[in-house]
Amino acid sequence: MKNLTVDSECKKYFKNPHRFASLLNATFFYDHPIDRNALALWDGEETNVVEEREKIQKSQISYRDLIMRTRIEQLPVLLALENQSKNDYSMVLRVQNYDTMNYLKQWDTNPNKPQNRFVLPVLTFVINWGQYYWHCDNTLADLSTGIPPSVADMFNDYKMNFFDVKDIDISRFEDEELKNAIDAVQRIYKLKEDNYQTALQGIKLNQESMEFVSVITNNEELYKQAMSMKEGEMKDMCDALDNVMKYVRNEGYNQGIALGYDQGIALGYDQGIALGYDKGFDKGVDKGVLQGRIMDVQQLMKNGNMNLTDAIRLLGINGHTGKQITQIIQSQTVY
Repeated sequence: MKNLTVDSECKKYFKNPHRFASLLNATFFYDHPIDRNALALWDGEETNVVEEREKIQKSQISYRDLIMRTRIEQLPVLLALENQSKNDYSMVLRVQNYDTMNYLKQWDTNPNKPQNRFVLPVLTFVINWGQYYWHCDNTLADLSTGIPPSVADMFNDYKMNFFDVKDIDISRFEDEELKNAIDAVQRIYKLKEDNYQTALQGIKLNQESMEFVSVITNNEELYKQAMSMKEGEMKDMCDALDNVMKYVRNEGYNQGIALGYDQGIALGYDQGIALGYDKGFDKGVDKGVLQGRIMDVQQLMKNGNMNLTDAIRLLGINGHTGKQITQIIQSQTVY
């Protein structure tokens, strides 16, 4: 999953016009839905060209995530989707730049100008797919240091159309497959507050959507399960996450017991076979079990993208053992 990004995954997943339309209809066009059958892919490469007499010079190239052409109220428009997974304080500037590059490209590649001097309207939509909420400005005016009142009417503001995946109302989705995928993302992000065994009950995904959810939530073990699915197979998300948890537990338990066994045997030989068996082995097993639980927590923090407290709680560790593990991991000491 090293080479996969939220941008690349969303671009691949939402190239499907039905999913693209369903996403925008559930977020920005709910009252006036766009026709999913009227969408067509548009070239996402934007090139700012400068004409110097009869020579065209390319001066800047940037890439948009995804653009579709459609008709709204019988007029052609371009719909652009930008996907984010973390705060980007320059995003409103990037959107303005992308839109401008698109308009310039339309103009510079129009063979009929100036007689046909019109460009298609560009509507850009930004979705935050990350676990944490967006804390950036969505207008150029908000990003500025302040606009003097005397020139406020001369300032050309720029607004970014923005939505957060955690705030999407899944009941608005017309596409059941996409509805389940977004529902799964939202529930995984809420696992810190819910019981993981019941949080994903009832959600079934195909391989493509399982891959999408795993990349969006940065869950490598879930991704491995998606890659092992057969074409047309549907998998229950609750079972899938249970498998991730079992893998984490088994790996930690097995490694911990092996380490405890080795340490117990070594201590047994040092103190004598009998004493080693009675004390060394027992102590080694105890340490091994503790080490196994530590590895459980560490792998769940890594694979489940959670903090120490939530990982300990989800694994049902409490009392003295919980305090021990917390102290060990916080001090970065491993038995």
